[in-house]
Amino acid sequence: MISTLSRTLGGQSYLGPAVAQFHADLPESEKVAELARFQGGEARVLLATSAIGAGFDFKEVDAVIHLESAYGLTDFMQESGRTGRDPRRSGWSFCLIKSSERATRPSDSTDRLEFRKYLNEQICRRRLIALNFGEIPRSCDLSWKLYDLCLQQKAQQDLIRQAVKQSYQEATAEIEFLARATEFFTDSVV
Repeated sequence: MISTLSRTLGGQSYLGPAVAQFHADLPESEKVAELARFQGGEARVLLATSAIGAGFDFKEVDAVIHLESAYGLTDFMQESGRTGRDPRRSGWSFCLIKSSERATRPSDSTDRLEFRKYLNEQICRRRLIALNFGEIPRSCDLSWKLYDLCLQQKAQQDLIRQAVKQSYQEATAEIEFLARATEFFTDSVV
């Protein structure tokens, strides 16, 4: 799959020869050459299997895109950890899957089941990750980048805050109007 995808993307005029590949079937000498192309900046995209997930430290990876799901949550986190290594740059991890990949199966390993829970999480992915790795879940720090679900919740909260603020402003304007009207009528009666 990686070789086919590499040929397809390599044929795109906007990428050209800027696509490197790394997978278990590649001879060791080619793996070394492909990694050198990527690390040297000659290749802007590295297509890889999970073979690249652990033990590699790339400073300038901005995004990891998973085509299909990972074997488990640990693998997904390890592979996603290839991005965001430079503290001055944000890193993103995307998982492009079929909706059927979300469904749990009796044959799922514990780690695979945890990954499916991650995919189906509705509240906070960071909380689920912390629980999975034996950590105490904490509220998001204001300096942290928000995950997708937290971004959605923040956007909803911002809309609610704006609606409440507008409602208060309208109510305040009505009260001020009534106060002025009452004052006007009180002054004119006296």
